[in-house]
Amino acid sequence: MYLNLIPSFILIPTRIVYRIGDAPLVGWKPFKYLWKKYITLRTYRFVCISRFIKDKVSEAGRSNNNQDMIIYNYPPVRNSREAASKINYIKNAVTFSYLGQLIHGKGVHLIIDAALEICHKYRGINFIIAGSLEYDKLYSKELVQKVNSTHFQDRILFLGPVSNMEDFFAKTDVIITPSLKEEPLGNVIVEAKSCTTPSIIFNSGGMPELIKHKQDGFICRESTKEGLMEAIEYYIQNPENIMDHSQNALDSINTLKINYQDFRNNWEKAFA
Repeated sequence: MYLNLIPSFILIPTRIVYRIGDAPLVGWKPFKYLWKKYITLRTYRFVCISRFIKDKVSEAGRSNNNQDMIIYNYPPVRNSREAASKINYIKNAVTFSYLGQLIHGKGVHLIIDAALEICHKYRGINFIIAGSLEYDKLYSKELVQKVNSTHFQDRILFLGPVSNMEDFFAKTDVIITPSLKEEPLGNVIVEAKSCTTPSIIFNSGGMPELIKHKQDGFICRESTKEGLMEAIEYYIQNPENIMDHSQNALDSINTLKINYQDFRNNWEKAFA
């Protein structure tokens, strides 16, 4: 995709503001050369979606980044028609949820492994997994079979794709986003905050920039099943923290400057 940008960087004399949401692809020598010799030099300002991405741009050859900015993503704005149907879940217990792709890199198998142990140990705890089972059919099948081989099918539920985010988050006490790869940011976390929901995350990529540990979420000490269980049990054993962290998560929208007014103001500054 960077090849398509080269004519702009070479031929257009105006200042370039480059909003970048992923780490530069510099593993291939031609891309590394293009980044170091053209893109980083011709770009007046990079607008990075996280400090993690800003650091990656610096690693790609950006030596002078005084003009660069970090603007976290604004919470998604959903179409009102998406809220028509409720999700297929009646909340009757403390609920930990996952929302996203069901693939190995997202760590969903670790949620399932942790959930099975939690269900053995505690009553009144449910887990809902929202995401298409068709994206990686073999992986999804293994997850479903693992749950179906136990007697916890009514406590660990696979919902498939969901469109009513308002209902989904209303029935979620804590969202779990245990990505095993370095995510640039984490839009699920941003949306969860806007819906008054704390997050459990792994300490990698840009996600930790969004969470204050044990204030509006929990940052796991290790990216393992055991790390997830520690976080889940923290909320099970301290249920009052769910409510406190939920309010803090919503309040952090202002702290992170991703409320509408701050988000708009920052983008106006980006083009100033």
